[in-house]
Amino acid sequence: MLTKVIGRLPRSWIKAASRARWRSRLWAWGFDLVANRLRGRDGIVQQGVGKDLRFNAGRSNAGYLLGTSDPDLQVALAVCLSEGMTFHDVGANVGFFSMIAARGSGAREESGATLLAPRGKMGIAAG
Repeated sequence: MLTKVIGRLPRSWIKAASRARWRSRLWAWGFDLVANRLRGRDGIVQQGVGKDLRFNAGRSNAGYLLGTSDPDLQVALAVCLSEGMTFHDVGANVGFFSMIAARGSGAREESGATLLAPRGKMGIAAG
């Protein structure tokens, strides 16, 4: 419910709240309270190129679930990738951009992302 309400706000309002977070302890407390409620939950991306995709940002950026993180990169992936292309997201973090790329390249069943784990160990996530 919270994701849907915030997801309907204009992107400029969400970004303004994000910037205000660094100007006031009270804003930071409120912003973190809301962001922490969005983290670690399965949800539907609310805006951007990934709109309507199921996603869980884990403990990472709650803006992934809102669809407000790096909108220019989201659009670039959508424009540059076409069906059948391969996209390598090395250092994928939670795989948000891998998910966007999978949609753009027409992946229907399987996609993957590579993440370097602590101490240089290699981890591969597939979904």
